[in-house]
Amino acid sequence: MQQKILQSLISESKTDSKTDSITPYKFAVNSTIIQHLSDARPSGVDGSGERSKAGRRGMHSASGAYWNNEKDGMWSFKYEGGEAKGMDVVVCVMWIAI
Repeated sequence: MQQKILQSLISESKTDSKTDSITPYKFAVNSTIIQHLSDARPSGVDGSGERSKAGRRGMHSASGAYWNNEKDGMWSFKYEGGEAKGMDVVVCVMWIAI
């Protein structure tokens, strides 16, 4: 997935599409995929007799950078279609002017 995103970013950011000129940016792409797992225990009760919290999930992700706010940036996207397949999918793209 990251390779296709990088190829698209490089292709779209080239200064002259007629030549093989390089892009004026450096890119970093990160993807995070979390699979939702169901509780395999019967009736969702763990060995201590308490209700199980298996299947519940949480995620926190943060990024920061020191750069030129006019030329550099960061963008994150959560793919909503992943939930139907039992996954959370988040993609983050960073670009830095050369």
